[in-house]
Amino acid sequence: MLSKSFQDGDSKLVGFANYAVYFETPALAHSLGNSIQVALVATVIALLAGFLYAYALTRTCMPFKRFFRLVAFVPLLTPSLLGGISLVYWFGKQGVARGLLMGEEIYGPIGIVLGSCYWVFPHAVIILIAALSITDGRLYEAAESLKAGKLRAFLTVTLPGSKYGVISAGFVIFTLVFTDFGVPKVIGRNYDVLATDIYKQVVGQQNFENVHRRGSVRRISQRLIRASDGRRQRGHRPRRRSAARRAGACAPTTQARPATSPRGPPAARRAAPGCLPLAGWRRRARRRGRRHARACR
Repeated sequence: MLSKSFQDGDSKLVGFANYAVYFETPALAHSLGNSIQVALVATVIALLAGFLYAYALTRTCMPFKRFFRLVAFVPLLTPSLLGGISLVYWFGKQGVARGLLMGEEIYGPIGIVLGSCYWVFPHAVIILIAALSITDGRLYEAAESLKAGKLRAFLTVTLPGSKYGVISAGFVIFTLVFTDFGVPKVIGRNYDVLATDIYKQVVGQQNFENVHRRGSVRRISQRLIRASDGRRQRGHRPRRRSAARRAGACAPTTQARPATSPRGPPAARRAAPGCLPLAGWRRRARRRGRRHARACR
């Protein structure tokens, strides 16, 4: 597709002339702006809703957690078309809840944003639950010991510990909404986005040269988003210490006695002086974590 975007109808190489024609056409460039605008708004809404939902499932003692977790994952079993059709039944011309829109129509950007948020919500919840679940519980205990309030603990412990998960969820949501076809086709009406424009060019006009250009723009945008997310994950990946360095960190500073020394047990059985308190501290932390999990069930 990328190679075809640099060729004309006779398969001759024309360079970036096709892209110049694409961006000089107001209607075609407008669809790209609409796609970015809808994807940004849906990303913000889905991230906020998903973070609150995931926080309630992981950091509170609310009942029926398994039920609410199952309910959040139901949209994974349905295509994006179903969300748009459901919105038409609820808020369409004859919808039962049309009055909630206060005179606005569900067709257009409002419906695309709502349908996209419904479709990508479980993806955000899965990533954010994983990010919030691996937060170290000892940090919350330290904040409580220092008499920090709930809001201060949330701003200084929860958000910094889950920021990379939030960024990853944002990239995933933006990519899914930007490349989705089902919701804009069902409920978008005359609000053009890249996915519906590509469909019109193929099915309606058989203009495959235009399709290659638009598909390349869409694919390049998706690749850039994935590359930036992967680079961020590689840049903030914690450095792993080698086994030799870990063993050297806990090794005794004095010279080990021979295994046949009469003054004590064999040297192979003696643990390093600095490792015993650390191991006991980890065991106590695991016990506290298990007690907290049992209390929240």
